[in-house]
Amino acid sequence: MTAKSALSAVVAFLLSATSSAWAATDYCANLNSQVDSWEAYLLSQGAPQRVDAAGVLAFGNTVTNGNDRALRAAHKADVSTIFVVNPAGDFIRVVTSVPVGVGRSRQPAVGTTLTYGGPAWTALNAGTSYCATVTLFGTNYDSLYRPIFAGGVVVGALYVGNIPRRRNAPSSPQ
Repeated sequence: MTAKSALSAVVAFLLSATSSAWAATDYCANLNSQVDSWEAYLLSQGAPQRVDAAGVLAFGNTVTNGNDRALRAAHKADVSTIFVVNPAGDFIRVVTSVPVGVGRSRQPAVGTTLTYGGPAWTALNAGTSYCATVTLFGTNYDSLYRPIFAGGVVVGALYVGNIPRRRNAPSSPQ
């Protein structure tokens, strides 16, 4: 390999790494904006609270479990989910537009859980958001998970995801 071709390879690598980082920054910023709008809508209904230990979550008097209106309000993401944390520490999808993807099923993945100990689960339990491209039921999504707090404790999470449209990004299962 000549010095010129080696330099070209290094420059190409650096440019691709930089453009991937910019793409991640762009999609994370977009998803954060989507969740900001959605969260503002939900908070306008009242403060979040886990109504019972079984996993019913409400914002004020608006129960989120099974509530498609609360799920689809104030954002334009391809898919979204509201999770509730159960006593075992699982994040359970109590309302979602994410399909289970088994066969040709478009049934929503209500009742399924976030991967225990995975990167999103770990970030949420630490009280922080997580943004990455993840695979959910066989489909890749640029994704953002944001914790929901009640009384200083994480009681759930908001999730939005978009199918990547103009780039290849590595993904992790969630």
